[in-house]
Amino acid sequence: MRSLRRATPPLLLRALRVLLALLLALAAAQSALLAASWLTERLQLPTPPPPLPLPGPRLAVAIPFTAHDASRVLANLREGWDRHPPCAPSDSRRLAPTTELILYFDGRLLDVDRGELSRELLTAAARWTLAGAYGHATGDARVACFASVRYLDARLSPAESTYPLGATRMFFQLVDELAAPDDDSDGQSLEHTSEQSPAVPGGRPMAFGSASGTAAARSRRALPDYLYYMEPDNNACRAGWLTQLHHEAAAGGFWLRGSPPRSGDAGAAQGPLAQHINGNALYALGDPRFARRFLLGHVRPRVLPPDLRGAYGSGTSGGPAASSYPPALPYLGAYDVAIDLIRRDTDIVGARAFGATAHLFQYTPTVQNWYRTPVNATELCSREPETFLVHGRETYF
Repeated sequence: MRSLRRATPPLLLRALRVLLALLLALAAAQSALLAASWLTERLQLPTPPPPLPLPGPRLAVAIPFTAHDASRVLANLREGWDRHPPCAPSDSRRLAPTTELILYFDGRLLDVDRGELSRELLTAAARWTLAGAYGHATGDARVACFASVRYLDARLSPAESTYPLGATRMFFQLVDELAAPDDDSDGQSLEHTSEQSPAVPGGRPMAFGSASGTAAARSRRALPDYLYYMEPDNNACRAGWLTQLHHEAAAGGFWLRGSPPRSGDAGAAQGPLAQHINGNALYALGDPRFARRFLLGHVRPRVLPPDLRGAYGSGTSGGPAASSYPPALPYLGAYDVAIDLIRRDTDIVGARAFGATAHLFQYTPTVQNWYRTPVNATELCSREPETFLVHGRETYF
């Protein structure tokens, strides 16, 4: 008994020391969390997004371009994406299987360069695919953000490829190529929810084709749920921009998500330009009410006249009467402005449908539209922690 009493105090002392060490460790951990929270708030660091759900929505990133834009597209695929990678190595396994990259030329690129430029573009893009992932500036980590890269020709004639109607023709051809089928019997209402037939997985890692392919050819590929339309002057300013697009697509709840004019330029804030969502945006092509009924059913016939005189006059060339959009006539040739104008026109979509769908056209800080105003993308994104992409002809770093 005497020996036991002598041994008891050291045991208690040892236990107290262990308990004190645990309490100190917990206090240190709490202090570290508070410090990290304070530092994040002070530096305006973006909050890390939650893990992506698996398998996640299918997303296509399409880069439309002309021969004049080809050098800029190459620079984006090389220097631009090397500087700001679409995704991190840790995201590759989750993102790449459901993500496709599309290089989309206005004419027929093989007729322009006999295949040399197209091979160069595909080679630059294929580095980011599962088949061609390479060691990025993260040591031995391999970055694969896309399952495949595909090349499409719009096959517009030189007369058809004028601006803005050429860009508008390209956009609607691609929507027609990628949009989910509309299996509803009436195929008219924007409000009626319709069942969507599942897409058939398929496709090759690298392929050439036309953006006016047959329905049978389209059915052999997995159609995307969302499209991000990424023009050559849409520049990444922060790493992980594709991951961010996936998070927005996974959250859903929209038909069109993009940026209003952000430059403050008076010209960009006039009339119909002030509130429209720029074309560099996310489109919910998996919803036939939006893609088939609204974009292709309501907007395309009104924005694209059958001839190239470009005249919206009395409405005899397939467009609305001049009195329908008196302030908007100079801009109706642009698909993004036309989308905004027509979705608000209750004479076209109906008052009830406008009210039921208005919330599906949304702004996001993920991409900023600066149009023709010079902007330093590096400085802009350092001030705006939620911005990953900047669109503008005069963007620089």
